[in-house]
Amino acid sequence: MKYLLSILKKNNNMSKINSTFWCKKNFYFTKYQILILAFTFFSICNVNSQKNNNAIIDDFIKTINDKKCIVMNVKDIDVIKLKRATRKAMTKYYTNASLLDNNGMVTRESTQKFKEMFEEESKLLSDITQNTYNMNSDDYASMVFEFFTNTGVVFTLSNPMINKVYENEGYYFTEVEVIKTVHNYLNNKMVMEKCKKGRQLKLVITFRSTIYDIENSLIQNIKGSLIRECNDSNPAWGWNLEGGSISFTSEKSDQLNPFPTINPKMNNGFFAKLGAYYYKSIGTSEKLWLKMGLQSGIAQMASTIDSCSFTINNTTDAFGSTSTKYDKFNRTTNIETEFTEILSLFQVTLPLALKYDIYQTASKKMGLGVELGVSGTINFNIKKSWNGRISTKGTYIIGNNSYTIPTQNADIDNNAYGLKSNIYFDDASKLSSSNGTKASLPANFGIKLNPIIAANMSPYFYWAISDKSMLQIGIPISYAFTNFFKPSNTSKILFNGVPKIDGSMQDRIDQGLESSMAEDLFKSSKSLSIGIQFGIFTLIK
Repeated sequence: MKYLLSILKKNNNMSKINSTFWCKKNFYFTKYQILILAFTFFSICNVNSQKNNNAIIDDFIKTINDKKCIVMNVKDIDVIKLKRATRKAMTKYYTNASLLDNNGMVTRESTQKFKEMFEEESKLLSDITQNTYNMNSDDYASMVFEFFTNTGVVFTLSNPMINKVYENEGYYFTEVEVIKTVHNYLNNKMVMEKCKKGRQLKLVITFRSTIYDIENSLIQNIKGSLIRECNDSNPAWGWNLEGGSISFTSEKSDQLNPFPTINPKMNNGFFAKLGAYYYKSIGTSEKLWLKMGLQSGIAQMASTIDSCSFTINNTTDAFGSTSTKYDKFNRTTNIETEFTEILSLFQVTLPLALKYDIYQTASKKMGLGVELGVSGTINFNIKKSWNGRISTKGTYIIGNNSYTIPTQNADIDNNAYGLKSNIYFDDASKLSSSNGTKASLPANFGIKLNPIIAANMSPYFYWAISDKSMLQIGIPISYAFTNFFKPSNTSKILFNGVPKIDGSMQDRIDQGLESSMAEDLFKSSKSLSIGIQFGIFTLIK
């Protein structure tokens, strides 16, 4: 029995050992699987990258133009060989001129490959410094190794042309003209800069080979010059002054429906604004810009009511002696002349738009474009005025009798009810001697803050006034799809508020307005503005 227990215990221990072994084995197996998969993934990415790069180089080599090649003292058969050798050498240059190895790093080995393309004591144009100058290949490679370790020289080649093939003192020479666009370089403080568009250099690469070994060409020198400095899209700022007219489409408030004789309308107004803007180029073409800014200015508009008369029947807003008992009280208001409310507003606007140059001349001195965007505007009331003349009367019905105030009846005290036969507002043509009483605007008269969201379009024309500034003339068009004024939703009728002090017309005017006439009498007020704009657009360099 003890023997059997010993065997079972031993088997159990072996099972634990085997279990631990398999766990460790599976752990190491999984770890190696992950490493293998990662290595495979990066290998595939590297192969694909190399394939793409080789495709770019192959396409470039196919564009080499040798139709205008000048041949001097070279046999036709050797010319063919030299052109073939030149294509091979240009492929090698395009492959190694970044000085990157297969892992995307600048190393001693990759710099050595670069230097092997050049003859001893050869000179090349420094295309990686802000100020170009001639240097030898060793110094060039050392500079790239020190300052461009993680990037190498980022460049493309274009417009290749074999210009000349000639023989001199037992050597064959081939001159290739090419445009090299370099996207990183050292500024004068030896700090690497990046350039999206790239700095363009026109290079002439001279290859040399012996007449006995034509196929192997080395670079004797690279000469050239900078033809375009880094010209990435720069941000810009601008300002403009604009002004124009505002037209309105409005709908009168529902409270006026029982009074068809009252027909208020919003007349055309005008605006003037000064704006400052910041522009950020989208892409590198400097044709599409994001525009943000701030505008402020003034606007003025008028609301009018034509001459009319309206009666509020059986109203309860009679005022006067509490001893007076009445069955009905009817009030009639007569607008004797066109009544006008003028509002002067201070506006603050935040515009957001896209600016696009549709057309420009070859010299880029003139062009046409369009701005499309949205804006938010807040109006602040700074001045208001009324112009017009009104009269009013109240009719009391007591049993079978009726009394109209104002009246000539000596038994009724007109002053107790405070009603005046004629009230006029600011109007220089109305004198105080014209049997009227001048009224004041209500103390609480104003407008509510109301965000106005509008869609904007502005076609423009521009012409350059310097190398980085242009004058721009546009036609700003704006449509507000929210209300220009916030409806007050009051149920009070203009000039007919419930009096609290003395029942006079001034008392009723003070109590009869929630805000401005434009807000009290209209439930919608959509605006369309069009104007002209003058401004300056300046690149920030």
